[in-house]
Amino acid sequence: MDDEETIRHVLRDILFGLGCEVVTAAGGEEALRLFGEHRFSLTLTDRQMPGMGGEELAERIRQTNPEHPVIMVSGMSGPVKGAPTVAYLPKPFSRASVTAAVQSALLSALLSALPEAALRG
Repeated sequence: MDDEETIRHVLRDILFGLGCEVVTAAGGEEALRLFGEHRFSLTLTDRQMPGMGGEELAERIRQTNPEHPVIMVSGMSGPVKGAPTVAYLPKPFSRASVTAAVQSALLSALLSALPEAALRG
């Protein structure tokens, strides 16, 4: 989710290149509605936008799905509310940094979903 159409298109293209199915939203309210209608593996969101920003969106998502991975994309520095379940991707970003953030977030979500006994082997 990003209020800037260019950023949405760039992220969509990167994620498509990784083999991901992508749904985009221009704002927090639209993203939250889509989250209620679909089952997503990951959410990428801009941190600061008009209306509902990324931090509020992440908090609202975690109310119903506490383990859902969220990557916060931002040109701002500073702590992200909701850490450590929220990863941070600084702007400007590269294809490699987006790929690494997505892979890390999805792997963390997968590992947290496994029963503890499975991790001990």
